[in-house]
Amino acid sequence: MKILFPFIALLFLSSCIPEGQERGKFELTNEERQTIPYLAGERIAFSHSNGFEFDLKVSNKDTKFQKSETYHAGDDYFTYETLTTILESDVPELTINLTVFPLAYNPFMSVEINSYFLK
Repeated sequence: MKILFPFIALLFLSSCIPEGQERGKFELTNEERQTIPYLAGERIAFSHSNGFEFDLKVSNKDTKFQKSETYHAGDDYFTYETLTTILESDVPELTINLTVFPLAYNPFMSVEINSYFLK
């Protein structure tokens, strides 16, 4: 019983924390969407400078809204849209993950190569 009371008190107190409010929403513009011009299912021919040639297939192209990172429960947050495109080839085994963010929220583009945390 002594262990149960602190657990119930902690559960009650954690449910009383007010939810943060959305302070802004950043959507991708048409120009930002065109930063990654590939279409799902498209094949892109790649030629290495040493003459090796292979195809990259656009296996996924997806947009979604995400919340900015908050550090404390109840913190206010921003939502932002991302466009992620995944390019893959079998030989050589290569996966390229391209993600673009709204310029007003984050002026950078994320590029990951052969990251096994993609799937």
